[in-house]
Amino acid sequence: MLALAGWLPVWDLERRRIALDDVIAWTRSRLAASGITEPFEEIRVSSERARELAAQLTAAALDPELRRPLHAALRAMVPELPWDHVLVQSHAHFRILCPGDQITPVPPHCDHGFGHALDERNLWLALTDASGAAALQACDLRTSLKRVVAAGSTAGVFAGDDLVPIDVCRGDALLFTPLHLHAARAPVGITRVSIDLRLVPARGNSIGPSFSPLWKAA
Repeated sequence: MLALAGWLPVWDLERRRIALDDVIAWTRSRLAASGITEPFEEIRVSSERARELAAQLTAAALDPELRRPLHAALRAMVPELPWDHVLVQSHAHFRILCPGDQITPVPPHCDHGFGHALDERNLWLALTDASGAAALQACDLRTSLKRVVAAGSTAGVFAGDDLVPIDVCRGDALLFTPLHLHAARAPVGITRVSIDLRLVPARGNSIGPSFSPLWKAA
């Protein structure tokens, strides 16, 4: 029987607020160095350029000037976690989705189907407002599990229209699991910028390049 592992909370698309002003400032500075100076919502580049910019931000995400405020914000957002016993994904994964981009969005899937462990938990951080087509498309855990059972596997892409947009404002975070079905669509009229991160229990997981301890609070 398929079941989540580990002791981290089973967040079911839980919404939290997170302090991202310093993270957004770092991101703006990095994009400006690449010639992108307009507000995030007004970025208009090709899908190839958007993926290139997002990859550059992700590759630079070990910068202490990003990790320090990001990790401090995580501590404040989820104060109930014993952070000394939790590892966080070393590279924050940036996503940039521009209107009309039909290549970058990912179809309905659950992360376990693409190799992510059942003791991981997902954090999705909104650096812009995102509603309707621009929002993360998802369904709750119960619905996700029903779809997985019906399919007989977590692998691959799931057809169907039962995912709904989870509208967010800048500074919102969505917390969920590797068994939640979710997807992205091409935004309409506004560009979406977001960050994906994953957490795992420290015990039983090696400290390697993929996950590392949270930056120590000053």
